Amino acid sequence: MNDTSKGINGYTILDPTGKILYKNVNDVDVFADNVVSIEENSTKRILDTKGNSKVENFSISNAIYDEDNEELLFLIAKDYKNNGYYYFDKEKLEIVGEGFQNYVNNYDGTLTISKKKNNKVVKYTLYKDGKQEELGESLTQSEIVSELKKEIDTSTYNIYTTSVNDKDQKYIFVDNIVEKSFGLYEIASKKYTAIYSYKGDASGYYSSIYALNNTNKVNYYQISCSSYSCDKSLFYVYDLDNGEEKYKQDSDDLTITNYYQYDDGYKVVKYAYSSVNEEYRGKYVLLDKENKVLAAANNRIAVVDKKQIIGNEATSSIVLYSVGEGKTLNADTNLASRISVNDKKYYKYSTEENTILVNEDGKEVLKVASKLDIIYSSKVLVYIDGNTVNIFNGSNAKTKTYTLKSNEKLNDASGDLLPPYRGALFINNSTDKNIKVVNSSGKIIKNIKGAEIEKLYYNSDENVVIISKSINENDIRYGLYIAK
Repeated sequence: MNDTSKGINGYTILDPTGKILYKNVNDVDVFADNVVSIEENSTKRILDTKGNSKVENFSISNAIYDEDNEELLFLIAKDYKNNGYYYFDKEKLEIVGEGFQNYVNNYDGTLTISKKKNNKVVKYTLYKDGKQEELGESLTQSEIVSELKKEIDTSTYNIYTTSVNDKDQKYIFVDNIVEKSFGLYEIASKKYTAIYSYKGDASGYYSSIYALNNTNKVNYYQISCSSYSCDKSLFYVYDLDNGEEKYKQDSDDLTITNYYQYDDGYKVVKYAYSSVNEEYRGKYVLLDKENKVLAAANNRIAVVDKKQIIGNEATSSIVLYSVGEGKTLNADTNLASRISVNDKKYYKYSTEENTILVNEDGKEVLKVASKLDIIYSSKVLVYIDGNTVNIFNGSNAKTKTYTLKSNEKLNDASGDLLPPYRGALFINNSTDKNIKVVNSSGKIIKNIKGAEIEKLYYNSDENVVIISKSINENDIRYGLYIAK
């Protein structure tokens, strides 16, 4: 691709010859290694890796993966002129099919998209090949609520609009304003089931509910009632599709603000700072399927060897817990962060002695002395211990080594660090005038004699540009190598 350098007014994009292609670029995002989304002088553009503009007034707004979240299938382009969205083919670099107003990711490689036709919202399934299949006419949320109010006794029940999302759903949440209670209403049978009652003397009462973000296509809701409306602070998680209670807490001294769930019933709750209980006030608490407390921390707790199914995943300031080991791996004093190496997810944290990497199964895959600096790249991690260069391959979590020879360094002619590119190391020898390219297995795959590295540029995931310099009898010559 083209090189980018950021100045006071934004980025400037250059081609390998140094020609300016775009100036005053505010945002640069790369997708699928060959699609570049930029904003130049307030104009959105989608480019190829050569800098050619493929579409104007569009940007890439989302990348859609398969159900295993491993293979990138297609991209979503946002139309800024007409405020809509389109399928974008990542191979042909073009927009395919008709636009749509909104979409929902089904997390199985498809989207449910919505279009406006004849003043009605019609839903379609958008497949990975760009084809759209109509699901039929659908109503807006307000239209569904209006229809429900024709069937429900509104003098007895007040509908929680937040719980209405489909005209064919089985249950909704309501307040029974006669009994002063909150509960489930089964639409077909008109049956009401109370979940809890409000205070008898409360002048006003309400419950807070909202849908929990998840990747399993479940319709879970978080419900809470404060001690203002109820006799004590109440918190529930409900599966609205099946009308099932998944979690409950009623407490005089603890108030829950957030809920996260993992496989096999493991869950993390966040207690409010207003909680009376001093032990757990403001803390994140990990519970097992029997609701036994396993750990508590001031920061987010992540269960490293279980899949998270409810709530947004934490990416930084994390305390890690391993079910397999039955303990936390770090603490609030040495928080972990989530990193991606070669599209594999890892957690990284440090102790006084070491920097440690664990994989998604909670297995420790790398331990590096804290005194050593780690060089991060998209495909490998590199650290130097004496004359040994250690190369951690993110795809297989294996570490290979390369021994630096005399005068060999990972620096260019000006002394700047040469980071890994495409999983390869670029070894410079300014004294003996020699350049080596070493792969992630520690093997030399290219040896260039009579030159040193002046500069190295990331060109794309396909090309790396090496600018070399050679001096011969006061004659300085520069060369250009393309590593593919």
